[in-house]
Amino acid sequence: MTLIVSSHILSELDEYCTHILSIRDGRIESHEALQNAHGPGQPAAVGQQPQLYALEVAMEQSEGLEARLRQALLSTSVQDFDTTGRRPIQLWLPAAANARAQWLAQLVQAGIPVAALYPVRERLQDRYARTAQARDTESQEQA
Repeated sequence: MTLIVSSHILSELDEYCTHILSIRDGRIESHEALQNAHGPGQPAAVGQQPQLYALEVAMEQSEGLEARLRQALLSTSVQDFDTTGRRPIQLWLPAAANARAQWLAQLVQAGIPVAALYPVRERLQDRYARTAQARDTESQEQA
């Protein structure tokens, strides 16, 4: 089923949608799945796009933990970073399990107290905002 909606009601549709199709000036701008193409426990396809994960860190009151964490995440695309530890850090990680395992091992070796790492579904509103931001950045680069 296809629905054409205004961006202000995206949060209401989030539970029902599986894909997002963006149209701008009468042209298809993007068409993407909102959740992983593979189910839990199934291997990711080679070359698949990074997936959104939540990283929970035991934000203890140790000296320099936040600085070490920021340093460890420099090469990772972070979507949401909460230094209070009340919300998980949302970040984009490789779809391949072995690449994620290697990344996680490096984080632990850097002394980061990892409490949990799990996949999360990107909200429709966040996907729309990310697509719009990428479009605006591309327009500015072309100017």
